[in-house]
Amino acid sequence: GMVQGLDLPVVLDEVQRAPDLLRSVKMAVDQDRQPGMFLLTGSANILTMSSVSETLAGRVAVHQLHPFSWTEVERKKPSEVLEYIFKAEDAKGLVHNLSLSSAPVRTKELQNFILRGGYPDPCMVKSTASRNTWFESYRQTYLERDVRDLTSIAHVPDFNRLLVTLALRTGQMLNFSSLSRDVGLPVSTLRRYFNILEETFQIFRIAPYHANVGKRIVKTPKAYMSDTGMACHLSDADDWSTLQKRNQAGAMLETWVAGELRKLLSLSSTRTGLYYWRTRDGREVDFLLERGGRVVGVEVKQAARIDKHDLTGIMACSDALKNS
Repeated sequence: GMVQGLDLPVVLDEVQRAPDLLRSVKMAVDQDRQPGMFLLTGSANILTMSSVSETLAGRVAVHQLHPFSWTEVERKKPSEVLEYIFKAEDAKGLVHNLSLSSAPVRTKELQNFILRGGYPDPCMVKSTASRNTWFESYRQTYLERDVRDLTSIAHVPDFNRLLVTLALRTGQMLNFSSLSRDVGLPVSTLRRYFNILEETFQIFRIAPYHANVGKRIVKTPKAYMSDTGMACHLSDADDWSTLQKRNQAGAMLETWVAGELRKLLSLSSTRTGLYYWRTRDGREVDFLLERGGRVVGVEVKQAARIDKHDLTGIMACSDALKNS
């Protein structure tokens, strides 16, 4: 009755709190297939929730709303770096095209953006104290409201400890056995908690590239925090020097690049896969972008200059994929 009496179009916010509404929405859509009559939003991915039996398959377009990108905060058009990457014949041509299309990024600006993250409120305030208050309030309401609404968690402190541990390990391969030892929870509980963090968009995974199915290639995904600002807050890092002293600056920079790539991929009209590549002996490429049979490697380095040693992973990957 409620859905039938709505004056369309309409927005239903936090729809994961009332999943039974989806059945009524489905009936309304089947009666009138005009697109755009319902905008269903929520702070959890209802398509992955076990409590949701109706997925609206064939009747819905799914969009994930990411934290602000660099260009959004700067009020500029989305970067065209993905197009440049796949059009360039080599790295020299790529750097040349990028230098013509955008102004150089100053290191301090980039560091500040990573510390603030992309959530609208904290990324816009200049006060570190105000930003910390927002993040801490968000964490508290997330744990005590959103998570409890979705599922029953016996010990919220354990769940919170996992969230902090993942922030400290952002950009690392997902090893549940190691996490179990550090957090003090059984692997089965960790997997359930991790899935909840994914459902509520706190973390995301990047899968390894499997074109070469040899035994030397690792098959474990990497786990990243969805927002570097939240990751820095959970790590108790208010400034870049703290990250550097703890050897976390490189991982936080990589996390930021992973997030920016995901945001750009969501805007691209051409399907592009995002992976990483690593061998069991430690040779690695941070990200692989695959589009239409073409594969491009992206390496993230925090340094004033690079040398041949920094390219060993890229070269090893190139050699391996040539023979795959």
